Amino acid sequence: MERLDELVEEFRVLTRRCNSGDATADEYDRWCDLWRLLRASDLGARRMKERRFLRTPLDLPVVLHWGPEVRETRCLEFSAGGMKLALRAASPPLGTQVALAFRFPGDRDTWRVFAKVVWIDARRMRCGVNFQDLTDDQVDELRAVVLTEHLLRQRRNARTSS
Repeated sequence: MERLDELVEEFRVLTRRCNSGDATADEYDRWCDLWRLLRASDLGARRMKERRFLRTPLDLPVVLHWGPEVRETRCLEFSAGGMKLALRAASPPLGTQVALAFRFPGDRDTWRVFAKVVWIDARRMRCGVNFQDLTDDQVDELRAVVLTEHLLRQRRNARTSS
């Protein structure tokens, strides 16, 4: 497993070099080899096992507050630990504390939580946030929402494939 982690890290470094145009021909060839190798590996399943929280695609409107800024965003992926957001403008800087407000489909209650920006993809206008200071009861409730959404998605997919 440690070897796979090393290959993933090498792939990330080479991806950055290739994307910036700084990679040599040999580095590009190595990137292609690593891409094929990692694509064939069970990396996705391994990452799922290592995750603390189950994730599921979930399209929700989210209001993002940081400092004087207030923005409407969309949640693309959700877990009891955080969410992936689609932005219409530049992301808050990495490490920024933000406040989020969102409502699950069919719910009357609005969730208001604090979160920290933990990754940014400026090119695709996405960012990831980790929820901060949730109670155990809140985490349990969010886990139940994620599991329910995950199961409903599986049921819909099973019906459409039959």
